[in-house]
Amino acid sequence: MLIAVSLTDLSHKELKQIPAADINAAVLNARGLQTTTFEQLDRSFSNTPIGLLIGDDSDETDIAQFINRGCDFIIFDLKAPFEAVNREKTGKIVRVEPSLEPGLIRSLNDLPVDAVLISEVEPTLTVEHLLICYRFAGLLNKPLLLAIKAPLTVEGLDSLRQAGINGLFLDRGFPPGAIAELKKAIDSLPKTPRKRTSAVPLLPRPTTGAQPEIAEEEEEEED
Repeated sequence: MLIAVSLTDLSHKELKQIPAADINAAVLNARGLQTTTFEQLDRSFSNTPIGLLIGDDSDETDIAQFINRGCDFIIFDLKAPFEAVNREKTGKIVRVEPSLEPGLIRSLNDLPVDAVLISEVEPTLTVEHLLICYRFAGLLNKPLLLAIKAPLTVEGLDSLRQAGINGLFLDRGFPPGAIAELKKAIDSLPKTPRKRTSAVPLLPRPTTGAQPEIAEEEEEEED
């Protein structure tokens, strides 16, 4: 289970609490981002892929300049301008709401993106959240990420993994000091997830009418 963390609004002290070895990707918000800030953080996390969170008001020219400076991937929602996200050589992650209807979820399979990110849920993991993850995982054939704002227990992480979650996006508000513990919890998960058994449809038995006859095998004639 991968870990991506939002670096937006973090102080210099909080950034120091994020060991690069504990995360798999870092994300910055494109809104109001200065090129100097991007370059500084890119150097600080030199061995970590760094991405850009794009909103519906993002400018194509601004996105291009960050990509030219080393942006590895972009995260965008369904309202993002198509011209701003239509990048052939850049990783793409589409961010969707948990309430997205099943028909649109299936359509994401045809979208040229590398992964799907479910927007943040409430701090407390509930049964409803797990059902949402199961629904997305059952309709998608792409890697599935979940945005969270609070630490999770080992049991909660294992449940999310069983529900089809491949990675976590630690959104704005997640305490940076808790990332190392989250990484340890993920590393302690069983290496091989439990296999999900396939459901077998139950056909109703006829209550009236004659029962179907079972054909008997004909005996072989003796020589």
